[in-house]
Amino acid sequence: MIVPEILEVVSSEEACAAFLRGVRWLDGIICPTCGSKSVIKWCRYRGCWRYMCKHCQKTFNDKTGTIFEYSKMGVREWLYISRELEKNKSINRISKDLGRRYKHVMKAAHKVMKRVEARKLLERLSGVVEADEMYVSAGKKGTRCLSRKPRKRGLKLRSRGTRGKDKPPIMGVLERGGKAVLKVARDVSKKTVDGLMN
Repeated sequence: MIVPEILEVVSSEEACAAFLRGVRWLDGIICPTCGSKSVIKWCRYRGCWRYMCKHCQKTFNDKTGTIFEYSKMGVREWLYISRELEKNKSINRISKDLGRRYKHVMKAAHKVMKRVEARKLLERLSGVVEADEMYVSAGKKGTRCLSRKPRKRGLKLRSRGTRGKDKPPIMGVLERGGKAVLKVARDVSKKTVDGLMN
């Protein structure tokens, strides 16, 4: 059961769906299957419109192709989770506020965090940019695995690691006085580093 006063600050489901439409279809409604703009409104359900593409005859709605797709939670709850995560509120606290099971809120929160992280990686850095790498052992030591023998280490290979081995490199790219980006790289070859820097 959703606590009504908690969601008052996020307006209504219809208003949140309208906000999603405004952000998503900024350049007009486009079919996510074929990219055609020849689209008609089909019907409306829980504030979201369903559309039909005249070109490929497929139907889709405002949530198709987003993290909200196939979710039983409304857009209103998703926006509330996103806002509270930005305030550094715990997932446990958010689940209690919404009256939702912890695992459902955690799944939604992880989707939001992954999208935010992916967006950060797509941001271009400018000015003086520095890069460095570090290696993290991907062994089983310290993990909750009851079937393993005590103090088993996954790291067997010496020297620099790669994603194919058990010591993947993590590249850090820093804009002086600005943003920083961390990314797990395949290796530290010139080709990989140039791909990150360009």
